[in-house]
Amino acid sequence: MQLLVIDFHARFMQDYMQWCQENEELAKDEEHLEERFYDLYDTWMQSPKEWLEGKSPLQYFHEIGDARLYVSAMIEYILEEVELPDPLLHCILEHKEEIYPIFLGILYADNLEEKDVTPEQLLEIQGHIVSLLEQMQMPHPYEQYLNILRDLQEDSLFAEEVTAALAEAGEQVREQVFEAYAVAQGYAKKCLLDLISYYSGDTRALEILLEEFAAPGADLAFLAECLGRLGDEG
Repeated sequence: MQLLVIDFHARFMQDYMQWCQENEELAKDEEHLEERFYDLYDTWMQSPKEWLEGKSPLQYFHEIGDARLYVSAMIEYILEEVELPDPLLHCILEHKEEIYPIFLGILYADNLEEKDVTPEQLLEIQGHIVSLLEQMQMPHPYEQYLNILRDLQEDSLFAEEVTAALAEAGEQVREQVFEAYAVAQGYAKKCLLDLISYYSGDTRALEILLEEFAAPGADLAFLAECLGRLGDEG
């Protein structure tokens, strides 16, 4: 079975805009409009749709019950550049024990053999996985994060999510971060300098940041921010 890639967010927004036109007075109540928006969203997700053969969006995904199909659907949504539906994300979280090893396999993969994906698309998929592992409260494979991060030449969702996860890990990954910095190039170096700036009190951090600050063509604004975060009196 293969799930169709449906832009649930776009379909909801279409119905929401129709509701606003039909309920102009209520829509003008800006103070309560945000709360009303989420109430309408929850109701919409639980309501049967003709275009889903009478199923609600929640029911559409919950009836699947297959961890691999949920991951496959997630990948298809990402490849089609369609926002991941909340019901799909809920199902992924509900099946986290089964999905966790699948996610690890993707993080350790250089490609997805059953999918025709570019390296950039794989990074996008892996970036979503990092975010989901945080929501699932499952262990992060920090060493693999650094293995991928240190070779990145450009910004990406993966770089953003992994930098946040490694910053949260703190002392647990300090030595690995310094090791990765020693061989990093391109955008990876900027991410690792960001991480190093959190290691207040480590003399290596100050030395590295000052050396980078003095280098020709340095991003002075970024490095000044890093030095400020480090907070070293020196």
